[in-house]
Amino acid sequence: MTVNYNKLWKKLIDAEGTLDIELLENYIVDHLGVTIGEEYAEPQGRITFTE
Repeated sequence: MTVNYNKLWKKLIDAEGTLDIELLENYIVDHLGVTIGEEYAEPQGRITFTE
C-alpha cells in the first residue's frame, strides 16, 4: 500500500478543532484499514512510566 503523505498531512492540518485521539483514530481507520501490525502487539519499551 502506498500512502500519499502530502495528502495525509494536509488533511490532518486542516482538521482544526479535532482532538489528537480523533486524528489517530482517523489515521488507523483511513490508512491502516483498521489493522495495526503485529509488531505493535507487545510493548516495545520506548515509554517509561515512573511514580
